[in-house]
Amino acid sequence: MLEAYDTNDNLVGEAVISPFMSSEIFDHTRLNIYIEISVKDIENKLGVKDQLFNELINRGKSIAEKSGRLVGIIETNSGTNDILTKNTRCRNIGDVYVDEEYRGLNIAHNLLLYANETEKNNGTEFLWVEHGTANPNARGFWSKYFEPYVYTMLRDIEVL
Repeated sequence: MLEAYDTNDNLVGEAVISPFMSSEIFDHTRLNIYIEISVKDIENKLGVKDQLFNELINRGKSIAEKSGRLVGIIETNSGTNDILTKNTRCRNIGDVYVDEEYRGLNIAHNLLLYANETEKNNGTEFLWVEHGTANPNARGFWSKYFEPYVYTMLRDIEVL
């Protein structure tokens, strides 16, 4: 997520880019992305929206293309986790997606390298990611690059 603030440090706008379901309505599978930009009713609202869009595409976000076709995306945001991000310049990796046809070609790895370098250049000290434990693909990928920090467990309250 990207945020915009006015000169008094009031939040005036937010923007996010996310991958969502691939589509096969064309001759080849396409990766669709969803971009949401919201700006409060302020002076120069359209200008702020344009700035957020340009920043969203150019800073902290990376899209992989092969022959002009979108095949992967990674997104970083300012999402917080009180245990991990307290008193640090931390950024969350919110989404990474590579089209099924292009998996296994190090695209996600290269997107992560790009996001890491971009965030490092922007003063970020740590990157963090969380994923569902039931997702073996995510666990396999992220465990190559991140150390487990917190484990959460769940049990049925009726069974002891």
